[in-house]
Amino acid sequence: MFKSLLNRLINNYFFRRYPTFKQFVKFSIVGVSNTLLDFGLYLLLTRIFSINYLIANIFAYSFGVTNSFIFNKIWTFRDKEKKFHFQYLKFWAVSLVGLSSNELILYLLVKEAHLQDVSAKIIATFIVLFWNFTANKFWTFRQRKKI
Repeated sequence: MFKSLLNRLINNYFFRRYPTFKQFVKFSIVGVSNTLLDFGLYLLLTRIFSINYLIANIFAYSFGVTNSFIFNKIWTFRDKEKKFHFQYLKFWAVSLVGLSSNELILYLLVKEAHLQDVSAKIIATFIVLFWNFTANKFWTFRQRKKI
């Protein structure tokens, strides 16, 4: 049932007409699964193992990068480029900028705005989503024009 609903949504006329929006929705769906992994690991590390929230954030954020790369390459951008290793490095570069931004926003919201860490992490994740999508669409998985 979920797969059928997802297929109907993805193959909607609106998405066929606006493929970048379709990619953004798919990128967001992949992102939700990675975010669940990220938050789960973050909570495990901070709440069970009492690891510092900034260190835990680095591990948790990094955990989803490989999963995200594979699903975005195959499903979101339907990329057929054979230079897998080079793309993976580009994906990591985008992710490191995203992680740095996420860390800075998380730190500022916790230390300066006095937000609870999980609330701050949600805000930081949402902001960084737009950077990650744009950089990966137009740099990591850029479609080359065929001559």
